[in-house]
Amino acid sequence: AGIEQLDNGSDAGIGGGTHDVAATTPALGTAATTGPAIGGLEQRLHAMAQSLDRVQGSLAARSRWVYGVEVAQAAVDDAARNAAANGIANCTFLAGEVRFVLPQLIAQGVTAQVVVADPPRAGFHPKALSALAHLAPARIIYVSCNPATLARDLGDLARAGYRVEWVQPVDMFPHTPHIEAVARLERTRT
Repeated sequence: AGIEQLDNGSDAGIGGGTHDVAATTPALGTAATTGPAIGGLEQRLHAMAQSLDRVQGSLAARSRWVYGVEVAQAAVDDAARNAAANGIANCTFLAGEVRFVLPQLIAQGVTAQVVVADPPRAGFHPKALSALAHLAPARIIYVSCNPATLARDLGDLARAGYRVEWVQPVDMFPHTPHIEAVARLERTRT
């Protein structure tokens, strides 16, 4: 499940695209049972990614259930078709902005132990970040294409009870000023 924010301030988040980061989506049912996930822990995995298709193979194979949130309905439709074509049945893809979808999911009792977020270049919308902190996953994997907004959002998450375990820059675009970064955060208080 991917979430990003649009540069216009809407929640559509991961990777500077049209997704927002948070482990929620508009109209999901109650949380599924837990199962093995990243790191071999029994946990629910909610991933938000610019390309919802990214989560299907690697994350879905290691999780009991994956939720994907994307602003673009066409991307949600493509992800659902690709999951069906690949026999992946443990994913739910939702269209909407994370700042609106995540609070709805929380109200429905959805919980997450891990959130993979890849917000747009503008970073998280403040309401999406607040909802993510309220969801309180044990671990957040934050993928960013803008070090400045990554630093801002990590500061906000630190004040919400998270500790940065590590940040790894990734030069996916050699000979350009653009760089990606992946950060791992752990919740230090509940």
